[in-house]
Amino acid sequence: MAGMEDYKILELPEIESSPLDEILAGIADEAETKFLQDKLGTHYKQYMLLQHLIKAQGIQAIVPYDLNLE
Repeated sequence: MAGMEDYKILELPEIESSPLDEILAGIADEAETKFLQDKLGTHYKQYMLLQHLIKAQGIQAIVPYDLNLE
């Protein structure tokens, strides 16, 4: 092998996503949030509550009202 008799094979851990991919994903999430806030206006909070409920798993004990103190 090209005059090399003593060599090692080094295995490095695989990177799931590059830092650039993470930055771009964060920017896309921010853009989507801003777009939804602009489109839904005052209904954005209710939309996010519904999204949270859709993603919930298992048994949930949820009160039938939302207490909003501002």
